Amino acid sequence: MPIVGSLKTCQYYGALGGTVYLRLVTDDIENTDINLKKDPSGKSIDLFRRKNKTNFINEAIKSRSEFFINNGTLKISNIERSDAGEYSSETFNSSGISLTCIRFQLSIEGKYPTFCSFN
Repeated sequence: MPIVGSLKTCQYYGALGGTVYLRLVTDDIENTDINLKKDPSGKSIDLFRRKNKTNFINEAIKSRSEFFINNGTLKISNIERSDAGEYSSETFNSSGISLTCIRFQLSIEGKYPTFCSFN
């Protein structure tokens, strides 16, 4: 499906056992559908989905995650080595048209602060 909006890339770093905040959407959060996948080019896993204002969180992160509707951020706590990898977050309008796709790499390090740098 072609992306009408924009494609962004991002690198996140998180500390093992720490917390990472993934910015999934920035505009019109209330009326935007979101799909977050891990390893989008390989055996893809749907981790988080927001459709029709309802959130679905994969069991792998459900007990250690929280979505903040006020700023479009997904918080994942107690980061594990298995959380490292490539992710893709795609947003859609109410008609199902793709607005934005953010591809990012999550690296799990030692005791470094969590941040994101856009390319």
